[in-house]
Amino acid sequence: MINFALSLPVEARIAKPVPDDPMRNSYRASGIKRILIDAARPMLPEGFDAVPKRGFGMPFNRWVQGPMKDLAEASFDERRAANHGVLDRRMMPQLRQTFEAGRLSGWRVWLLMVLQRWLELNKVTA
Repeated sequence: MINFALSLPVEARIAKPVPDDPMRNSYRASGIKRILIDAARPMLPEGFDAVPKRGFGMPFNRWVQGPMKDLAEASFDERRAANHGVLDRRMMPQLRQTFEAGRLSGWRVWLLMVLQRWLELNKVTA
């Protein structure tokens, strides 16, 4: 699918932006995601591509408080932090306490989890 999409001419992949369009933040005005919108047009409501673009949030809080809670809690292990020499192991008890109190945002916990895993996979040590 990717090879097919990349084989198409640029004008088929990205439409020319509509100058001075009052909805310049819309998909139609920006010209992005043209193939996706054209392919899905029969299933989308009329005018879907004219509404303003909007982002979406990742459910980090739900993940680290739910199915990934054990992984999240393991990220606060002082010995694990000390193994790499990158993180201050003395901060781990405070971070764990803040996490358990529900005052540490999920995306920060996610970043810590990813960093810990990256350090382990790359065998980074002090």
